[in-house]
Amino acid sequence: NLSAVSTPDLSAVARAMGCRGRMITRMEEIGPAIDEFMRDPAPTVLDCRISRNVVSISYRRMHFGQDV
Repeated sequence: NLSAVSTPDLSAVARAMGCRGRMITRMEEIGPAIDEFMRDPAPTVLDCRISRNVVSISYRRMHFGQDV
């Protein structure tokens, strides 16, 4: 799996620092999270982990020489 990066739960880090934080694992969760922010624009972190099949831009640049 090319896009798996070991990362802490950034939504938990945000909450520990007094912000709102939410782990997003499905596309359907993004809209409600944005709606919540729009209703109350407090500092918010959305840790979006939608797909492991998408290779990040930095990975493509580093390993495939692609400048996207």
